[in-house]
Amino acid sequence: MDLPQEIIDAIIDKVNSQGGRRSLSSVALCCRSFLHRAQSHLFRSINVAPSRCFQQDSDDWVMFHTILVESPTIKYHVREIFAKRLDYRPVYKTLAYLSWTCSEHDDASQRHRLSNSIMKKWYIRKMSHLSYILNLLPSLEAIRLNYGMQNWIEWRDILDTDGRKALTPFAFQQSMRSLILCCTSHVPITVMDSILGLSQLTTLVLDHITLDGDDLLQNWPRKSYLVNLETFGFMQEYRHPDGLALSDMKRLVNLIICTAARMIRKLILAHTLEGMTNIQILENLKVFSTVAERPHYLPTARLALEQIIASQRQTIEVLEFFGMPNQCRKWAIDEVREDWKEFDDLLEDDAFSNLKEFRLLFESFQSSEDVKKYDPQTYSVCYTTEEVVALFKASLSKASARGVNFTYALKHDQYGLLNRY
Repeated sequence: MDLPQEIIDAIIDKVNSQGGRRSLSSVALCCRSFLHRAQSHLFRSINVAPSRCFQQDSDDWVMFHTILVESPTIKYHVREIFAKRLDYRPVYKTLAYLSWTCSEHDDASQRHRLSNSIMKKWYIRKMSHLSYILNLLPSLEAIRLNYGMQNWIEWRDILDTDGRKALTPFAFQQSMRSLILCCTSHVPITVMDSILGLSQLTTLVLDHITLDGDDLLQNWPRKSYLVNLETFGFMQEYRHPDGLALSDMKRLVNLIICTAARMIRKLILAHTLEGMTNIQILENLKVFSTVAERPHYLPTARLALEQIIASQRQTIEVLEFFGMPNQCRKWAIDEVREDWKEFDDLLEDDAFSNLKEFRLLFESFQSSEDVKKYDPQTYSVCYTTEEVVALFKASLSKASARGVNFTYALKHDQYGLLNRY
């Protein structure tokens, strides 16, 4: 006798929660009745980390596209696509005629020749298939596209027609709820207009993004439809050479915030433009996230806290710092401890009476052994991650005495994407 579907679903859900993807894949092959539920877990979130071999990287996207075409039921299970390092950077730009052997294969018979033209061909192939893939997924809810892990990639480097198509399908994805774009400059206004038209979005993060200055004078976005936005992030931790494009991001950020002022619950800011955003108009802001390192603290965190104090809304429950010093050198920590104490004084205001948590996000965790390996000669002047958290808590003694919890995690997940979006 066949088991009821609800029992089958419960079994598969249990295997997924306890055994992970490998166990789930094995179970899916045991019985046809397990397949549909297992696929809903296996293909729900697609994380694509690039292969170090350019050809293999392109082949991976082709293979996924082929799977979607040949197994059409799978496309309905895909809810999230997280793609890391979609950038393309030519090697030996001044010596375009050169070629070399790909060294990313242990088997000599698998090694192939590389050149700039070959790499560009594979990149166009990859971006073309990404465009097709995005259009095949009717249930897609979240997209994270990282074009370079904080290396600026100009939009024109995303290669003309095929590459640019990878961002244009957003206007047609009615299921989309979350969009995160990282590390590309000179984004055309037409693309940004399409994004501003996605009224169903609840999360939008622009991580090191600038607009095309040539488009701004005549085609500036005049309206945003992002009325349901609950999480908004704008990160610009250093100044891009194109000052015009960067400064005009201020207008875009304010346009988005004004449109979604009543809905935004989490705001992520890291930039060097003072007075960039009017946080006072955010009526229901619960989580404020900002960069911890100097010189970004003063133009972002302090001004933001002063605006929160001026609003006197008492809605903030979580303050989050990311970009905590990676190697935890004592001089780096000592440099910001006075800022932390100033932070503690600001938090005495009634505007933070509902503050429950301080969350610190690190680039990596440093144990005592890690510290010694990092700098065997001077490890005595380095802190471990736990020591940094303890120092932070001690510096914010007033907040700690009020019962505020101090937690910590990694800034980036294994795919190089900022956590907690």
